[in-house]
Amino acid sequence: MAAGDASKTWFDEVITELKKKWKSSMDWEQLIALGKQLTALRDKIREDRKILGPRMKCHSCGGHHHMNPTAVTVRAIIFALHTHKLISADKLAELEKSWKSYQRKHKLTGAGDPKPVKTA
Repeated sequence: MAAGDASKTWFDEVITELKKKWKSSMDWEQLIALGKQLTALRDKIREDRKILGPRMKCHSCGGHHHMNPTAVTVRAIIFALHTHKLISADKLAELEKSWKSYQRKHKLTGAGDPKPVKTA
């Protein structure tokens, strides 16, 4: 396993898929769906290459376990689009602000899933 692969999200294949699927006309639901596709691709790459997640200390038992990577978030996609020069800095700021508003309004997690309802 190459150094850093344990916590890596943006494998070359994932970036290629992002570039192929990205359309400036995408709405938030389409971007959320793209995040799920990129997460699945990343997870398949990790499984095929037998890349385990980073080791973390468990607060419950005190042991060290391999952590499962989190989903590719909409915000991560927005930043990746800018990093790979698919959107401008102005568009990055606009999308980030718009996503925060949409996320808050619809009570979504960073990956676009409904936030769990807190119970007392």
